[in-house]
Amino acid sequence: MTELRIVIADAEARHRKYPRTFQIPPRALRRGLQPGHFAKLVFEPSPNPEETGERMWVEVTEIRGAGRYRGRLDSRPATWPFTAAHRAGDRIDFGAEHVIDVMVR
Repeated sequence: MTELRIVIADAEARHRKYPRTFQIPPRALRRGLQPGHFAKLVFEPSPNPEETGERMWVEVTEIRGAGRYRGRLDSRPATWPFTAAHRAGDRIDFGAEHVIDVMVR
């Protein structure tokens, strides 16, 4: 039996596959995030990426290199299996390639 894991979707790959319907912010914006900015990511079950994922906000807390970040989950997962895997406040490591939206407060 394969263990179900939660992964962060590659937004750049999805945008390349569906350029007219899956929009993402410009690369410079996704690579220029700063602590205090918010990035929206798509969390999905693996190995079943066809199943519905959840889009959740992560507050950037740290820059870990060029286009690499650490953040704090700012959203509360709403459905299983995401509720079993994550809670608001969890540490999330991600890259610019995962970002589907950006918010600066």
